[in-house]
Amino acid sequence: MPKVKLGRNPTLERQEATRKVIRRAMAERGICSQRELAQKMGKTDSSFSRKLKANNWKIDEMASMASFLRFTAEDAAIILGIK
Repeated sequence: MPKVKLGRNPTLERQEATRKVIRRAMAERGICSQRELAQKMGKTDSSFSRKLKANNWKIDEMASMASFLRFTAEDAAIILGIK
């Protein structure tokens, strides 16, 4: 019998919401690839990709990203899980 997920997973939902905010902000700022943003932040593209997938950001990394992507207050609330 196939496995069926009956409940929500708030952690996965927050991770996906964060990825969407980052990708949208990248598009708005003309940053075409994850590699480009990773280079601006001083990260390798593989480490950036792992962090984006796992949503495992340190505060200084998120601050660095915010300086390039200029997150709105609503974006910050989504990333922090407030909204």
